[in-house]
Order: sequence, then structure tokens, then C-alpha cells
Amino acid sequence: MGTKWKPTKYSGVRYRLHPQRKHGVTPDKYFSIRYQFNGKRREEGLGWASQGWTAQKAFLKLAELKNAAVTGQGAARLSEQRKEKADKDAKMQADLEEENRRNVTYSNYFNVHYWPDARQDKESAALNAEASLHKNWIIPAIGTTPVRDIGELHIIKLSRKMKKAGKAPRSIEYALACIRMVINHALRSGYHTGPNPVTTMARNTRPKYDNKRVRFFSRDEAVNLLATLRKKSICPCQTLS
Repeated sequence: MGTKWKPTKYSGVRYRLHPQRKHGVTPDKYFSIRYQFNGKRREEGLGWASQGWTAQKAFLKLAELKNAAVTGQGAARLSEQRKEKADKDAKMQADLEEENRRNVTYSNYFNVHYWPDARQDKESAALNAEASLHKNWIIPAIGTTPVRDIGELHIIKLSRKMKKAGKAPRSIEYALACIRMVINHALRSGYHTGPNPVTTMARNTRPKYDNKRVRFFSRDEAVNLLATLRKKSICPCQTLS
């Protein structure tokens, strides 16, 4: 910095002046402490007067470190204290993020996390069907529930509600498939711990529908079929008479 260290009235505390920056009407001061640690002379910088440091505050920090070295309780070096604080802050941040994930509702997760990804990968017809089911059935039923707490009972209640309203089994099954996709997405991003409740549903709780396809003959097809049946039903003796 181009300035020399200057002593203070506190033993082990010194400072140097910033060549340009002012703190009030005087040059800003950078404080440092010097002490013995494991038989070696150590010096660690604290910070600027503009950051709140004073010679007295620096001396109190030095006394704190010396006491920790004597008693063995706490960090005996400023660098250790800073690392401990950084680790503590990182843990607090991780805990906060985990708490936020825990409280994210199904509706919020669908809108903020899942839907932007789905729009990149799916055709418009599938997106429209999925959006309609969420708007009319899924969000009203489980939208305010934290996505992490969605369980099998939530899925069964939704299925029963749709059935009671007269929705076709295939529509109910598709609604469950939509929820399964959202929760699979939440599993991958850490917002749900699993297992996926739609996947683990008992078979007897799923909507039942008939896979058979019903098709009616056209008039021409019916006439041709009846003519063919008449030919096959004629007795052989009648053909010889």
C-alpha cells in the first residue's frame, strides 16, 4: 500500500494508512494483530476502520485468541475463526435452502420448476391436455400441499373425486400420469425424497377401464356380412335340388 505500519497504544496491535481513501476526515486505517502461536510469531490482518475496526476492538480480538490458545476452547487463530464462521454460514445457507425445498407447494413446483422444462420437450397437444388437468383437477386438489409431502392418499382422493364427478377412467389415469411426471421431476431436483406415490399405488386403487374397442359396421359392410352368412347357412341338399 506504500505506507508503513504504525503502533497503537495496545500491545500487539498496529495499523497502516490507506494512501488515498478517507474514513471521515482522516485516512482509512487497516488494523493488524501480532502474537505468538505454537512458538512462532504470527500476524493476521483484521480489517479497515471503515468496516468498523478500531484499535481497541482489535486488542479485544487479540485477547480472545490468546485466551483460546491457553484454554484450548475455540479457535486460537483468526484464520481458524474465519473458517469456522464460513462453515457455519454455509451450513445455515444449506439448511435454509433445504427448508425452502421442504415448503415448496405442488402448485409452485409445477409452475416454477416443472412446467418450463415440460414446454421444451412436449408437443402442444400434450401440453394443453396436461395444463387443463392441472388447472381443473390436480391444482385444486393438491396444489397447496408441499410437493415433498404428496403421498398415496392424496392421489387416491383425487382419483375418487374425479370418478365421483363422472370423469372417464382414462382421464383419471392420465391425471395420475401427469402427477407422476411432476414428482419424478421433483425427485431428480431434490424436492421430493421418494418413492413416487403414483408408482407405488396398489393396483386395486387405480381407475379401471375396458381396453376393448367398440366399432359399428357401416350399412354396406352390414349388407355384405349378411349376404355372406346366408350363403354359408344354405343346406347342401338345397343346392342339388
